[in-house]
Amino acid sequence: GSNQAIWQSKVAPDVQGRVFSARRLIAWFTNPISPIIAGTLADFVLEPQMRASTTLSQTFGWLVGTGEGAGMALIIFFCGLFSMLVGVAGYFVPAIYKAETMLPDHDELNKAEHVLVLYKYPRKKFLGFFIASFYGDTCVLNLNISIPK
Repeated sequence: GSNQAIWQSKVAPDVQGRVFSARRLIAWFTNPISPIIAGTLADFVLEPQMRASTTLSQTFGWLVGTGEGAGMALIIFFCGLFSMLVGVAGYFVPAIYKAETMLPDHDELNKAEHVLVLYKYPRKKFLGFFIASFYGDTCVLNLNISIPK
């Protein structure tokens, strides 16, 4: 979508792979968790509550009905409502709706200088190294490996 175009213009091409894979990892992290939460919530809380004559079924029965499947329908309704509210909230947070103008494009930034740094842990039997990228005054740690002596 349009946010991908913003990401591509703001992130330097030499680090786009790392940035986009980290972004995707964070976004996909919820994929195995959400069905577990929603299924448990539907099976043990909402489905039984929506089948019986309870406060929950009386409150939301007009919206999703009562009986079999009404608890799952309630979850889908609230997930859609929450998603819509998150999208609308973006219009009220200046850092989000002004991101394209606030952040400089990658071609306006200094090129990265990559440096390999070797170090030794004091009082420990480990050697290590990391690769640091310097973007002007900013240092980004890319890789840190410790090796036993």
